[in-house]
Amino acid sequence: MLDEPQLTNPYSKATIETINDIINALYVFEAVFRIIAMGFICGKHTYMKDPFNVFDFVIILLTALGSNSKKMDYISSFRSLRALRPLRMIK
Repeated sequence: MLDEPQLTNPYSKATIETINDIINALYVFEAVFRIIAMGFICGKHTYMKDPFNVFDFVIILLTALGSNSKKMDYISSFRSLRALRPLRMIK
């Protein structure tokens, strides 16, 4: 829905892209802070030992790849998987 908005205002798409970039930056900052606090791989309770963190990391990487390259627009569809992040609260 956000990739192809049907809005008549020419500033709407730019606004949506800006909001999307801000959300992506927040996810990246969250991952970086968690990696700094927990460690990345080596250790018992590190960032990559939790399956939800691995899922988040993959989504962040795919989103970054999709936003930096116009040839990889299909990767940007992985942004919709961010909606699954609240499932970690069930745990």
